[in-house]
Amino acid sequence: MNSAVGAYYYLRLVVVMYMQEGDDSMPLIPVTKYVAAALILTAGATIYLGVLPGHILGLATRGAQDLLR
Repeated sequence: MNSAVGAYYYLRLVVVMYMQEGDDSMPLIPVTKYVAAALILTAGATIYLGVLPGHILGLATRGAQDLLR
């Protein structure tokens, strides 16, 4: 029963998001320079950790070893 309820919910969500006309009555909110800086910083950190995780993993391993001594 839960699977049927979940499937109904997500299918309704897909229909609302992709198959109905949007409502343009709400204006877009401009992004401040602080929010833009935070987005750029987090995107850069995510890309760095995804491409070169060795340095951070080494620090985490060393920290865990220090905790277990």
